[in-house]
Amino acid sequence: MEFTSQALDSALTPASGKIGFANGILMKQGYHRTRKSTAERMMTMQIRRLTVEDTAFAMGAAHVFKGRFPESDDMEEFLASSQNILLIAEEEGMPLGFLLAYRLARWDQARPMMFVYEVEVLEPYRRQGIGHMLVGEIQRISRQAGCLKLFLITNASNEAAMALYSATGLRRSANDDVLLTYNLA
Repeated sequence: MEFTSQALDSALTPASGKIGFANGILMKQGYHRTRKSTAERMMTMQIRRLTVEDTAFAMGAAHVFKGRFPESDDMEEFLASSQNILLIAEEEGMPLGFLLAYRLARWDQARPMMFVYEVEVLEPYRRQGIGHMLVGEIQRISRQAGCLKLFLITNASNEAAMALYSATGLRRSANDDVLLTYNLA
């Protein structure tokens, strides 16, 4: 399936017509002019898991957060897998944040584990409870899926992430954890 800017604009524009896709960036008239209180935002914002039916929206969100459009077939394949979880925090059709996680099967037991790969909230909307709500939703999904545990990796120097994860009940399991990587590209 091929997605054009016009197709994305149509998919991302609700009936109100207030949100549009212009020059590769999601826009909403007056969206950044007024700052809602956390309580107001929690009443109008929703967290949802994207599905194949949300491919165009997911591609627009990828551009907002990552600065590029993935191939539509790749996005459809990603969203079709029950092992991949892409949660979006949105308000009036505008993506404000996302959480990307993977359900990992275990070879030694039937219960899977949930790996949170990435959490991001757009800068103007940080410290308003959006990251907390995204983490709370993946915790709910993990329990519902019967996961043994939920885990993630971050840097101790990432104070904002450490504060978010601590506030949501996630705990550091060891002070000597090491992450090693191979660059395969």
